[in-house]
Amino acid sequence: MALNTRSYDENSGSFDTIDNLLRIEWRSLHWRDSDVRISNFITQLCQRESRFTALIRSSAGFETWTPDYSACSLELLGSWFERYAKLEVIPPEERHDVIWLHESLSREIREDISQRERMTIRWRLDRCWQLIAVDAAAYFGECVRSGLPACTWRRCRKRRTDSYNGPWIEYTPSVHRGFDVFGRVPTALMQIAEHDRPTDGLAELSNLASQEYRLANRGDR
Repeated sequence: MALNTRSYDENSGSFDTIDNLLRIEWRSLHWRDSDVRISNFITQLCQRESRFTALIRSSAGFETWTPDYSACSLELLGSWFERYAKLEVIPPEERHDVIWLHESLSREIREDISQRERMTIRWRLDRCWQLIAVDAAAYFGECVRSGLPACTWRRCRKRRTDSYNGPWIEYTPSVHRGFDVFGRVPTALMQIAEHDRPTDGLAELSNLASQEYRLANRGDR
């Protein structure tokens, strides 16, 4: 059964031009411009969740999905994404070698591993499902905030991270530690869609965020 994804049509005008947060080159923006865009995103969270919820509930087998910020909702979200997400082949000229590395590793370790072990990305979510992944990531962020009320959406000010200048869930402002929601969650969703990650991968990622939060605040004391 095909989903009615019309509300995610980039020409629908439902949201502003930052609808697909995955395509913005945050690092190249002036920090004031980033703050404005992130503020707009935060004001849209409720609208995004309503649109996202309506889409999931229109899917066969997921009519009763509830955005209650629970681990169960994340597990069901993973199952839904695995069943319905659409991928497209990346044109050869746009392919690039990457390696999944945790941002907490030192630059030296990351560069050493990168030189020895690489992989070529050949598939990606199609344009519509990239927008859906943004809303899925936003919901994930709200799940983290629900379990860890001290966390907030902020602009990442840590220059040595891939998420610099973009929105992330900040664990502790004094040492600029946080969770790169729009880097790590879409990656996990892509892996789920390719059957390279179990459908409970988002729930596991949420547990990881909780562990990182405790470590960050332990070091902050």
